[in-house]
Amino acid sequence: MDQATALSAADREGNDTCNRSSPTKQRTIGSVITDYSPFSYEQKRTLIIAAISVLFVSPQAGLMVFVTPLPEWTCQRPPTDKYTEPTAAVGLLVASEKERCALLERGQCSPNYSNPSGTASAEFGLICADSGRVTYAQSLFFTGMLLGGALCGRLSDGYGRRFAIITAAVLVATGSLMTTVAGSFWSLALARCLAGAGVMICVIAVSVLFNESVATSLRGPLAPLSGVNFGLGMAAVAPLAYTTRHSWRLLVAVCTIISLVNVVMVWRYVSESPHWLHGNGEHSRLQQLLMTWSQSNATPIPSSVFNSLTSTKKKHARCLTSAVSSNRQESISLLPFLSKNFRYLTVTLLWAWFTVCLVFYGLSFNMNGVGSSVYVSFFIISVMDFPAKLSGAWMLQYWGRKPLLFRLMLSTAIFTAMSAVMAKLKTSNTSQGLLQLISSAQLLLAVSGKVCSSVVFSLVYLYTSELVPTAVRTGALGVCGVVSRLGAVVCPFIIRLGYTDQAIPSIVFSICAFLSAMSMTRWPETKDKELPETLQDLQQRIRKK
Repeated sequence: MDQATALSAADREGNDTCNRSSPTKQRTIGSVITDYSPFSYEQKRTLIIAAISVLFVSPQAGLMVFVTPLPEWTCQRPPTDKYTEPTAAVGLLVASEKERCALLERGQCSPNYSNPSGTASAEFGLICADSGRVTYAQSLFFTGMLLGGALCGRLSDGYGRRFAIITAAVLVATGSLMTTVAGSFWSLALARCLAGAGVMICVIAVSVLFNESVATSLRGPLAPLSGVNFGLGMAAVAPLAYTTRHSWRLLVAVCTIISLVNVVMVWRYVSESPHWLHGNGEHSRLQQLLMTWSQSNATPIPSSVFNSLTSTKKKHARCLTSAVSSNRQESISLLPFLSKNFRYLTVTLLWAWFTVCLVFYGLSFNMNGVGSSVYVSFFIISVMDFPAKLSGAWMLQYWGRKPLLFRLMLSTAIFTAMSAVMAKLKTSNTSQGLLQLISSAQLLLAVSGKVCSSVVFSLVYLYTSELVPTAVRTGALGVCGVVSRLGAVVCPFIIRLGYTDQAIPSIVFSICAFLSAMSMTRWPETKDKELPETLQDLQQRIRKK
């Protein structure tokens, strides 16, 4: 008998005992919210502030496109013995960067940057042999997001969703401030890693808070909206970067001020998740929170309902997964998800997270040969997150999670494959008019693929949070976040291959997306279902798929 089988047997025994001593009508936290406070003013305020928090931290992800691009530079020949005046120096732009680097290595010229304070790459001299550090700097930001995903489960499940969001805001503000005053490449890289951790914690914790703070029927329309502001925040970096294009430190300083405002905002206005309060035995705080919500909705909750919630929690403690503990510092185990009953679902779900993160950030940051201006291209690709998330919320009203995820992931694979074809056509055509047409088509396909991957990114958060039990929900999302950030970590290196052949990144993205779409065909549906509380609930849902 494996671990999951033993756990299921224990769950069945516990359920039998609980059912024999349960009242006729049991109340769950989800049913109380649905009946008395589906979407009150206080809930709206909390979720709006949480969504704005995502808006305020998301510019950190877009900063790397404008802070650490490869700089434009020329070879500045030193004055000869005959011409000793500084004005006699001659600026030399060699056609090949390889030739310029050779001259620089031999000491026959010095770099002359077109915008020496515009990027950190120029300020720290990240050219020629050191140009690879640009890729490392971008990758380290996603490494920070990976670490944040690993830490988020402990923070959010152990100390609450609100605590995790506040911690994320502090980490982002600290990392942004450190970036502003960075004096070397490695101090810059460390600061970006810290900011990346905060961004990841914020995105996961806010997603969970959205799902746990509204009625069941509203999770579908509202959950994708928790991520709408991420794309808007990234898009806002483009005009801000253009305005401050002569000073990268000024750009980061503005983002730092925004991050500090975010810390104050979430500290004052974000409330705790009622599901977390109930699951951790915080009954007095839960009662106070629900009373506040219901009163603002003009539907006070009777005291008998709170008594039912408290008794249900006590009588059904044995029904919860063995990982659940009233001690918030106790470790929560995710090992049962590796057992035979859940192995396929676990592996394919993790692969979907890896793929969507790889494609999402790959299409966001792959500016090589896409469009005529990095500012315009980045703005268009990022701002499309907004209509993408809105359309995702609308489509969830008519389709289930599973068919929508499959269709969108398959569409992502198709669009990226067509983008690779356009990249190949560009290299085989010399007509200026045709090249312009192909470039426009490539940008359109990249935007279409980004729109699909953006919706999938939101839906996979929703699907995962609806699929796993309450006690390990944020921990599971944290593990998924870690795996997804592995895709983001390798993303800059795949993009760098595009400098050899522009079609390579799109080919890789297309293959990964196609394999992920095919693996989704055996997933269970979660639309209009109660959030599971135990592993047994999840197992029953898998059997009924």
